Amino acid sequence: METFEIRKMRKHQFVLFNCLLVVVLSLYLGFAINFSITMAQSNLIIAIITLSTAIFTFITRNHPTSIFPILKQVQAYEKRKLGDEWKKQRKTTYISQFILSGLLFMQYFITRTINEPLYERAVLVPIIVIFIVIIAAINIALLLHNRKVDRSISPAEMRGYTKNANIIGGAIGIIIGISLFVFIITYVMLTG
Repeated sequence: METFEIRKMRKHQFVLFNCLLVVVLSLYLGFAINFSITMAQSNLIIAIITLSTAIFTFITRNHPTSIFPILKQVQAYEKRKLGDEWKKQRKTTYISQFILSGLLFMQYFITRTINEPLYERAVLVPIIVIFIVIIAAINIALLLHNRKVDRSISPAEMRGYTKNANIIGGAIGIIIGISLFVFIITYVMLTG
């Protein structure tokens, strides 16, 4: 694949991914606020979506599959570039999704008796800040991943990439989580 074609494909991937991200987060937030869903209901909805995604990823684990042609093209390209690391990445993805959906189902059962709405218009500002941080973190991770994959010459060069990416991603996730926690506590203390 030529450099121009790769850039065009990555640009389409970036635009589609961000559009989907903004639409999904906006729909979720609008739904959550307008229907006053509880934490338990929110956890249940996200758990079902995550479990469905995990099952789909598990079933199609060895084949590039997507309802969006550009994402299928990206997966096929990355499968060629990553070699065995692509399968490791897919395996890590569906295992993580199964674990996350299990934790969310457990969270649902723990919080199912709490009937207070999870989101209210009064806390819209910190929620939007959190969504912006999530979108920024996902975009940065996507850009770094794309850069690493596109610059690799052979699959042998990518050995250990999945493990390293997961370790770095976990560390950055912890830092972002702590930062958001501090932000939320500070916001509640200053406004409450």
